[in-house]
Amino acid sequence: MGLIITPVNEYTDAGELQGILQDIACGCWFTQNGKTIPKLIRAMDERGGMHTIQVLEVLASETKRYSGIETVEHFCRIGVNERQEAFVKLVFTKETCTWKMVFL
Repeated sequence: MGLIITPVNEYTDAGELQGILQDIACGCWFTQNGKTIPKLIRAMDERGGMHTIQVLEVLASETKRYSGIETVEHFCRIGVNERQEAFVKLVFTKETCTWKMVFL
């Protein structure tokens, strides 16, 4: 009889994604290593109008799993109007290649 060693999960599941999620289109660069760098966002408002939003700065990026699905979260500073800025979390889901935005 031998000792059976079961592998330990290499990740921690973050549960469910919290906040108000908005589906977006995101123009981004993909590096040769698979890293994503968001550059601009296209989002629809409540009236159905499309808006292009510039990503001014990516402050941090983090890989997480929500309900077992791998995502990359980018904490970004965006330009809302000519003189206003906002901070958002852009979430890229690798499995479905979709983007969501969460206002912070």
